[in-house]
Amino acid sequence: MKILKPCPFCGGKADIITGVTDSLPNYPKVRIVCKKCRVGTDDYVDTTYDASFIDAVVNAWNKRVYE
Repeated sequence: MKILKPCPFCGGKADIITGVTDSLPNYPKVRIVCKKCRVGTDDYVDTTYDASFIDAVVNAWNKRVYE
């Protein structure tokens, strides 16, 4: 798994939050949230049960406009 970059707003450390959707069927979901300022990504839902969706949310978090 890739390393998470610091929060683009405050520089805080980020965490990966996992869970399942509230509706049936209960699909896995993941999001990334900054521990300091609580900014985060939207929930990414895996409807195919393919664990590579975690890489997609990490790539979204790590994307910076200025790079």
